[in-house]
Amino acid sequence: MLNSVNQIRVELQEIASAHLQINDFFWGDFLRAYKENTELNYVLMGCFYPTASLLNNQTQLTLTIYICDRVYKDYSNLNDVESDTLQICRDVYNVINSSFRWKRIGRVQGATCQKFIERGGDEVAGHTLTIQFLLRDKSGICELPMQGYDFDQPVVVPSECDPAELLIVTDKGVELYNLSLLSGSTNTQSIQASTWQVINTDNDALNNGTVAAEGSITIIAPDSYWILDNTDGTQLLTGSIPSGDTNTIIAPDGTAQIKHSQGGTIANVLVPSGATELYTVADSNIEINGNYEFSIHATHTYDIRLKDQSNNTITPTSITANPNHADIVINMAPPVGATLMKTGQTISYRKGDDGDIEAGRDVDFFTLASNNPFGNSNRFTDILGGQTYTNNWIIDWSTYNGSNVLGWYRIGVRSFIITWGNAIDFAISETFGTFSNCRIPNKTEAHSIINSGSVNGLAYSPFNFAGGLEFWTSTTNLNTTGQAFTQIANGFNTARSHSNPQFALPCRTFTVNGTILT
Repeated sequence: MLNSVNQIRVELQEIASAHLQINDFFWGDFLRAYKENTELNYVLMGCFYPTASLLNNQTQLTLTIYICDRVYKDYSNLNDVESDTLQICRDVYNVINSSFRWKRIGRVQGATCQKFIERGGDEVAGHTLTIQFLLRDKSGICELPMQGYDFDQPVVVPSECDPAELLIVTDKGVELYNLSLLSGSTNTQSIQASTWQVINTDNDALNNGTVAAEGSITIIAPDSYWILDNTDGTQLLTGSIPSGDTNTIIAPDGTAQIKHSQGGTIANVLVPSGATELYTVADSNIEINGNYEFSIHATHTYDIRLKDQSNNTITPTSITANPNHADIVINMAPPVGATLMKTGQTISYRKGDDGDIEAGRDVDFFTLASNNPFGNSNRFTDILGGQTYTNNWIIDWSTYNGSNVLGWYRIGVRSFIITWGNAIDFAISETFGTFSNCRIPNKTEAHSIINSGSVNGLAYSPFNFAGGLEFWTSTTNLNTTGQAFTQIANGFNTARSHSNPQFALPCRTFTVNGTILT
């Protein structure tokens, strides 16, 4: 038996060496192959037998053969790997089941194939081919490698021989019969009649019958029936052709119907059979806001490039396509040199004062002249475009330039009374409401949120600060460089010594991508 298993191993290794798609062979399961070989070359063929059954004059092996290949991390080649390894399993099975060198070793009883994915150091996929294989074992009991043991066997008459095995195969190697013949016995086997079948090129059965063993038969091909269809399967003409004859079929003229993508008909053109008809589709007109501007060739791609006055590319907020028009929405950032914001003072105390003229940009102190990226005209919103401020960040859309916008952490002024240097360091190093990279505002930024329409310029929502509070700016007083300006909530600026503790109101610049702020 040892020689027989070794012979199977050698035969399987020769199959692996001869097969053009197999690059490595291992005798043992896949786990051993991965542990014992530092580098495996795929496609890998591995073999082992987990169980064996001892029968009279035969040993039944459960022969397990796995064929696998490496798969990519995104599994983009998984279908190809499974298809290739299944075909290789079929190749190996055909050799074991049909070649005479394997029939001298034994015969196949049955086979199954199952796919697998192995996620180890190498992520591989493939198929496991399980073959029930009967090994021929004609050794008698007296041929066992034992000495000095009385088997108590009856005396064998010298003229008697071991049972013989009768194997009848076709000229294609297909096994028909397999049985054992006792020594001195005879056995008559009748070869069954064969069946024949006539099929056409589409693999449809036309006729069938039987042929006695060693007999012959003459098959007369039936007449053919022809059908002329167009490309969508509609039947145009039919007829029959006697077996062995030819028939000339004249295709009818066709009609070309030219439609656009929405189903409307552009033209109907009669096309004679076998002819080519040229038809030119008219150019398409391009209108902008309902006014004709130019034409483009039908079916050609037209690249619309959005630019500003400085020839910079503009990325639209949204594009909505319709059958005959497209809506392109663009967020218009304030131009360079934009008008200053309104102060918020609306009460006039004499003609020509601020409350009378209300000079400045936007509708009023709280209302933008156009919508922010969230589709509303609120100057102040939270980071989601609403006004709940659950994370205490206030976004001031009057500072939006199309890419960036200024935000304020509103609870800072109520929580920190620290020196100027510590205020700057604290804003840089800390995280406020999940956002870092903060800073102390400069003098102009700090004054921009003062509402001059109120005695306490920061008493409005969403800031709601008490009057008289001062918070640091990052701007130094050049008259006395040991001082920095502070912003007082009532709207005034003053300068304080760097060591004089004040409140701190952190701010940061947000990057705007659609409605996402980072």
